[in-house]
Amino acid sequence: MILGNKHQRAMIQGRNPLISLNGEVLERVAVAKNLGLYIDEDLRFSEHLNIKIRNAFYKLKVLYGVRRFLTEKVRQILVESLILSSFNYCDAIYGPRLLRKTENAIQRVQNACTRFCYDLPRRSHITPVINSHKILNMKSRRNLHLTMMIYRILHGKCPPYLYEKLHWQRDNDTRRVINKWKLATPKHKKAGFRGCFRFAAAKIWNDLPPPFRTCDNILGEIVFKHKLYNLYLSLQIEAARFVYAK
Repeated sequence: MILGNKHQRAMIQGRNPLISLNGEVLERVAVAKNLGLYIDEDLRFSEHLNIKIRNAFYKLKVLYGVRRFLTEKVRQILVESLILSSFNYCDAIYGPRLLRKTENAIQRVQNACTRFCYDLPRRSHITPVINSHKILNMKSRRNLHLTMMIYRILHGKCPPYLYEKLHWQRDNDTRRVINKWKLATPKHKKAGFRGCFRFAAAKIWNDLPPPFRTCDNILGEIVFKHKLYNLYLSLQIEAARFVYAK
């Protein structure tokens, strides 16, 4: 597999490189599966998410056959456990690399699940319903999971191979820490770098209000997660109000 953007891959493919192992030429593939995650050449994870989306709509179609026998609470449990939870796996990896069309496709899955749970018409607008029931949309869920992962890495200092990639902001001349609670954002020249772990982790952590970034283990992970959930919910509701006000 050749990783890179379309231009980079074209340059390498033009040379027709052959890689051999123990005398056997390795077959080039466009998609490879590793630990349940389908990895494609441009690291957009489109193949992985397309499979998840197809499976999600199939499961939802099956659930519609028994919807009239289910209470609203049971529908919510089934939707979360059988459909939406499948998008939680590796979302901290694929989240920063999503294309807009893939992001919208994932959100359409949650919209369809919301219509299933609350008996909403097909053309009804879903955002007010999600906000009124204090449910995070799919983008906010990904942000919550990534932020919690960064919180655990910073406070637990493990796994070491990820903790070593995160650094606090330092003065370029004295190299001393100038802001203990903000992560250093790595310099980059291309937009594709923004999808890497170091940049995504620094950005999502630095975007938190100071009380969240300065919190210590005194609060505990459970309290921090609860406050973080409410923060992303309030930002989600505020963003919806701004859209409707335009």
